[in-house]
Amino acid sequence: MEITGDKFNSLKVLESIHADAVEDPRYLDSPFLPLKRLSSKKKGARMEEVLEEVLKEMLFEVTPAGNTAWDRNIANKRVEIKGSFMWEDLEVFQWSQIRANDDYEYLAIMAFYPDRCEVYACDKATVIKHLQIQDEQGHWTHNQHNGKKVESADTFSMRGVPSDFPWMKPFLEVFPLP
Repeated sequence: MEITGDKFNSLKVLESIHADAVEDPRYLDSPFLPLKRLSSKKKGARMEEVLEEVLKEMLFEVTPAGNTAWDRNIANKRVEIKGSFMWEDLEVFQWSQIRANDDYEYLAIMAFYPDRCEVYACDKATVIKHLQIQDEQGHWTHNQHNGKKVESADTFSMRGVPSDFPWMKPFLEVFPLP
């Protein structure tokens, strides 16, 4: 069986598909819209490239990691880079796949608002200290996998806005201009 493009375009369900398609209106006029529209994997790689290019213009030394345990060497430090756009219909970001066992020294997060990108950084030990915690009900609130009732020794996520994580500092406070 084959469903051609013409057949698909004639289906009654197409109207519902169009109605359900989500395009975050906050970003429609954003200079970051082309980046937002990329697939997750390509989006992450391009976010890393954005940060690299901007930092090089600021005269930082930035080189590729050469492996998958971190993303870039910035000022001779191993840096893992995570980026996020605001979630549709929510005023929060989510930075995922923050791994405790990877060999980076610093985490950099990029928060892509419709009109700007804010960049923050923190040393890995502080990041893990704040993510590998339980709440009052005993839930591991930042677990990426295994649910909230089982401790995940390796993979975490951060959900909120940058000010929800006061231990993350503006990037240039952690990495002063060269």
